[in-house]
Amino acid sequence: VKTGSSRELSALEHDRADGEPVSLRFGDSADLFRRMRRIEGQARGVQALILGGGSCQEIETQVKAMRGALEQVMRILYACRLLEGVDRAVGPLDPEAVRRALWS
Repeated sequence: VKTGSSRELSALEHDRADGEPVSLRFGDSADLFRRMRRIEGQARGVQALILGGGSCQEIETQVKAMRGALEQVMRILYACRLLEGVDRAVGPLDPEAVRRALWS
């Protein structure tokens, strides 16, 4: 599956409608972007199966894969939100130290 180009990944870090940089202080925005691109590709695959007369079992298998991928994205985001809350409640956390402790 083709992932986002370096230009798209760079844009992810710097482009938002309000002009503020996108920040996942306790997460990896490039990783999440790649995961979402994969899910987008899976959705296109499901559409092709539907239009191409794929069986219900084939379509169901692909939709289950998409759901699993989305659930993984949500787990990452829940962890990020939890850490953001702790950061606000107890004071600044070192994002790099948190990443090393949790995801290395």
